[in-house]
Amino acid sequence: MNSLLSVLLVSALPFAEVRGGLPLALYYGLNPVEAYTVAVIGNILPIPPLLLLLDLLVGIATRVSLLEKIYTRITSRVERKKDFVEDTGISDSHFLSPSPSR
Repeated sequence: MNSLLSVLLVSALPFAEVRGGLPLALYYGLNPVEAYTVAVIGNILPIPPLLLLLDLLVGIATRVSLLEKIYTRITSRVERKKDFVEDTGISDSHFLSPSPSR
């Protein structure tokens, strides 16, 4: 049980994610299917609380002037690009996701 908790926590870390949790799970002796499952669940667990608390976290972060400037730059860029994405249907995910070569 302690090893599963360790894998979940490591997989939830932004810098480790599944790439860190999977080898740790295999090190602890979990079979590959269990290791993958636990690592992916650990990676997904922080998402709902972060989404629920996003407005609160942004409000706290933007109290710092540097973070407010960064946040303002990002949101204004998103607003400028919004029309292009809505008109063409092209998003960055098209460029990031693998596609078959022709």
